[in-house]
Amino acid sequence: MFPNFFNKNRKQLFLFDMDGVLAEHIPNEDVKARNNEQNLYANKRPIKSIIKIVKEFSNQKNVTIGILSSCNYQNQYEQKLEWLKKNVPFVNLKYVFIIIWTDELAKGSQEQKGAEKAKIILNLTESKIFDDIFLIEDRHEFIKSVNKLIPNCAHHLSEILD
Repeated sequence: MFPNFFNKNRKQLFLFDMDGVLAEHIPNEDVKARNNEQNLYANKRPIKSIIKIVKEFSNQKNVTIGILSSCNYQNQYEQKLEWLKKNVPFVNLKYVFIIIWTDELAKGSQEQKGAEKAKIILNLTESKIFDDIFLIEDRHEFIKSVNKLIPNCAHHLSEILD
């Protein structure tokens, strides 16, 4: 399974986006998030088939699972963190990164937001803890902007499915 990713001789970090990857994407979610709708993230339905695949990833030698997601407000950050602890308990919390957008970035382009995700990955790369870092994402704009800065780092969710 996933032969294009795993290399048992290299330490690998797989960062998964949360919304639309591990948790359902709610219609008009971006608007609801900007309006800070109560319990938006706390009550999201987990996508159990994807979480099962991620759990299989976590059982591979030299693989660490993390999260790279985003939100607009501190309370949303807390909701996401609690959701992850409940629904994906095998994720290493040391590698959970949830960006809280500044007002400027919240209004920015998807490419700008993807570049912010790339900055986190670049910082992890500089730490030299991992030989390879992959981002599994559902938004093509984010994939494109991350790969522009870090070639072949970001991959669409569909690439991990059979």
